[in-house]
Amino acid sequence: MYKIDGSFDCSENNLESLTGAPTKVGGSFWCNDNNLKNLTGAPKEVGGSFSCYSNKLKDLTGAPTEVSGNFSCHGQKNGHKFTEEEVRAVCDVGGTIYV
Repeated sequence: MYKIDGSFDCSENNLESLTGAPTKVGGSFWCNDNNLKNLTGAPKEVGGSFSCYSNKLKDLTGAPTEVSGNFSCHGQKNGHKFTEEEVRAVCDVGGTIYV
């Protein structure tokens, strides 16, 4: 388990997994534009915004349980069009949800 105080960006790296990502991020966490099918390994707490749009997500398994900022999971590349209700079922979001 490790945390970082700032933001963490692993976007556009063709990642298929978030294994090894920080467990807590004080700033924002961006993992958009990868090849993720789920969010297993994502931080459990994000102090800023969480962005996972334009992946190959089929579900939100492994999503953070708490995001203080916005949660973005839109994008035609995702394998499923998520609803705000689906996001709120797995995560307490303090900002806007973009689906």
